[in-house]
Amino acid sequence: MIDSISEQADADAQLKKARGQNAARPYIQTTDRLPPHAPEAEQGVLGCILLSPNECLTQVSNRFKANKHAFYDLRHQTIFEALMAIQNAAVPIDIITLQQKIKDIGLLEEIGGIPYLNELQDSVPSAANLDYYLDIVFEKWVLRRMIHTCTDAVARVYEHNGELTTLIDEVQNEILNLPTASEGGPQLIKQFSGRIQDRIDKYARGVGMILGLPTGYRYWDRMCGGMHNADVIIIGGDPSAGKTSMAMNIAERVAMDGGNPVGVMSLEMSAEDVIMRLACSRARVNFHKLRTGMASEDDLKKLTAIFPKVMTAPIVLDDTGGLTMNEVRSRLRGMKHRHGIRLAIVDYLQLISLTKEQMFLGSASGYADVARGLQQAAKELQIPIIILSQLSNEGRKRGRNERPKLTDFRETGAIGDVANFAGILWRPPLEPEEEAKMREAISSDPMGNHVLEVQMEVLKNKNGPAGLGMMFEFMRWCMRFEDLQYKSKPDELPGT
Repeated sequence: MIDSISEQADADAQLKKARGQNAARPYIQTTDRLPPHAPEAEQGVLGCILLSPNECLTQVSNRFKANKHAFYDLRHQTIFEALMAIQNAAVPIDIITLQQKIKDIGLLEEIGGIPYLNELQDSVPSAANLDYYLDIVFEKWVLRRMIHTCTDAVARVYEHNGELTTLIDEVQNEILNLPTASEGGPQLIKQFSGRIQDRIDKYARGVGMILGLPTGYRYWDRMCGGMHNADVIIIGGDPSAGKTSMAMNIAERVAMDGGNPVGVMSLEMSAEDVIMRLACSRARVNFHKLRTGMASEDDLKKLTAIFPKVMTAPIVLDDTGGLTMNEVRSRLRGMKHRHGIRLAIVDYLQLISLTKEQMFLGSASGYADVARGLQQAAKELQIPIIILSQLSNEGRKRGRNERPKLTDFRETGAIGDVANFAGILWRPPLEPEEEAKMREAISSDPMGNHVLEVQMEVLKNKNGPAGLGMMFEFMRWCMRFEDLQYKSKPDELPGT
């Protein structure tokens, strides 16, 4: 007897093991299960509307985005749709107008007739419980949509034969676009009082000068209050103007000095080049001499000393080229969820590949669509995004004496609409003698530690003044920008 029990136990163990190897998860038969729904709560919502239509129907419509499918019961879908039609026609809502509307479309008997409409109105004691009923119906609606989205995703996975990254991005977008309880609609101003009071308190304590993420450049931070969540910051310039250096200097300050994770999409440079430039900038080492094997022993010591800190910085790099806007968004989304990035950098806009549909519309419309997509990413992830951009040929044709304009951004007419901050790096003309002297110095020692004065023309700034220039020292030999305006004119800082 004991042997038979032991043999049976061994057989059961082997069966369980075999099942575990053949299937990661057991298959659950769900065809006989009804989707999540709450008929009584749906009745409560419609009953509240009939008791107080003017106030309740607007609230329900805002919460459900006027989508009748928030109701599971087909009768309730018909009734809600009829109520919306009556409201849109500016006709008073009551039992009589409602039953007449449903009768006109030939569905009065299907919904249970006038007795069922009266039953709805009598099912709730007052309209004061609407929020409670709404929360229940909303939750069940979202659960049904989740089931539909996941089921559809499984079917598409089995049938998919195209680009895997496209499918992943589409599924991620569908899941992230599910409605959430935190989605806001119209609210009374008093509902913002807590957040506004917190902000006023910060200003009063004198710590509200930089509410956003600091760029590390004091004049810039004082002028804009730092980089704010959902901000789109666009930096333009001619080739070799220092766009990438400026962006990576900000990344260095945010990550290495502030300890905040930064995501970098480097569509032009390899990750190795980005890291070497970052290390040379931080250590003040001449990158050109290092690359050509002419670095001094002192430079190598400085680089060796700084390297461990650079390699442990919370910077997430992706140097994959040829990505579409959706692929860039998907990867930024992954950086946010896995690494908690507080800032993203895209280098640069015109290297994002256009889809066939975007190419059909033309490059200008295509890159406008890309810019809007990155704006949506900033809002979705609630982080500032720095986007680097080339300038148009028209902008380069103008003489050096002419200041940059917002229209100089290449093929991106939407930048003016998308950007919270837009600036173009350029070098204002020097006096003829100074210009000749500088050119002679560079010509005689191309790898020397020359310093240029570079200005960022602030063309748009939603968080502060625009139409002015921020001055920087550009140490091109180590790809580093330092504040010049703050050093030379500290009294001109905004707010002082």
